[in-house]
Amino acid sequence: GHADERVLRAAELYARHSGLDVVGILTKPIATEALIALLGLADPQGGGKRRQDLERAMSGGEIVPYYQPKFAMRGGRCCLVGAEALARWHHPRLGLLVPEKFFRDIQAEGLHGALTDRMLDDVMGFSARCRGDGHDLQFAVNFSPSLISDASWPERIEEHLARHGVPATSFAVEITEEVVTDNTLRSIEVLTRLRLKGISVLLDDFGTGYSSLLRLH
Repeated sequence: GHADERVLRAAELYARHSGLDVVGILTKPIATEALIALLGLADPQGGGKRRQDLERAMSGGEIVPYYQPKFAMRGGRCCLVGAEALARWHHPRLGLLVPEKFFRDIQAEGLHGALTDRMLDDVMGFSARCRGDGHDLQFAVNFSPSLISDASWPERIEEHLARHGVPATSFAVEITEEVVTDNTLRSIEVLTRLRLKGISVLLDDFGTGYSSLLRLH
């Protein structure tokens, strides 16, 4: 029968925690196209081919940033102030895929750092072009908790900024509430170093999890 999407997500999470390899979830009535897409994501040939496909997708420009605009009220007018870069995979067989369909495989193959580097290069290049056209916008990229605990990222981001001639104030790192909740010393060190370099740190989807103003602060 029909189940609420939140119930389906909870069942998916429980199955994964129980050690099952869950490709995705389907709602009833099951659409043929959705079933074919999920079957296509299952990799019967093992992780080797899966890794090759992901590396090809990143190096070949199949995984690219899509931009979700951000607006602010200024002087009674709604103004475009920036955008959040969201990864999308133009899969040659399955069409356009959102991160929920491939990011778990990216993490399993240890490629999330490589994907973030790819995204940073694309986003910084686009930011530089916008600045060249006279648009001073701030672009944001999502960082997973594992990357925020990696002390090399502040310098790596700075290198991307310098390569494209983009000021630190035109870039922001978006983190989830999970990073704030974990509150590890290494994460605090990385976030502090980002702020000292002039890079903004944004809390993504504030209010949808275990939120509090103390954690936001």
